[in-house]
Formats: sequence, C-alpha cells, structure tokens
Amino acid sequence: MSQMGMSMPGGRRKRGGGPDVYTGLLFLAVMVLGAATFLMYQAAVEVSPDGNPISEQEPGGVRVAQ
Repeated sequence: MSQMGMSMPGGRRKRGGGPDVYTGLLFLAVMVLGAATFLMYQAAVEVSPDGNPISEQEPGGVRVAQ
C-alpha cells in the first residue's frame, strides 16, 4: 500500500507537527490584545483623579489629573 501513496488509519505521519498559520495568528492576536490592555491601563491612570486606574470619578465633577 505504501507504493501507492496510501496509509493505514491511525498510522504515524512522516512529517513533524510544527506551528502553522493559525498558531501564528493566535500569537499575533495575543500580542495585540496585550498591547491594547497596556495602553488602556496607561490612559486610565492618566485620567483618574488619584492615579488609581480603577477609581471612579465623582458624579458631575469629572476632571483630568494634571
């Protein structure tokens, strides 16, 4: 059967399974999401009144820290 290019079900593949295109795209997506998270954290620190990115603004008194 091997002369005809056929293989048995469950047989081993001759080539190794390395990263493919989808693995590369997943890695790229994780890197972009990480960069976006970092940039949004920096923006939240800049806008928050006391430098804490998860603190809330007072109603009716939104101000930007200088």
